Amino acid sequence: MSPPVAGFVVDATGNWYLPFLMTMGLLLLGGFSGLLMHPERPFEEADALAPSGKVVAEE
Repeated sequence: MSPPVAGFVVDATGNWYLPFLMTMGLLLLGGFSGLLMHPERPFEEADALAPSGKVVAEE
């Protein structure tokens, strides 16, 4: 998706600086999101959302 979006931004504004700023922003967002992840914590909500395995016939 990056090449078409960057091309559209450059065509619309005539400025190559904006696609680079957008890329830097996405990279910073990804780095910050990585700091919020905690793989040592179990994901307990998955057990609550998982189906029980019982099949109920619809009437």
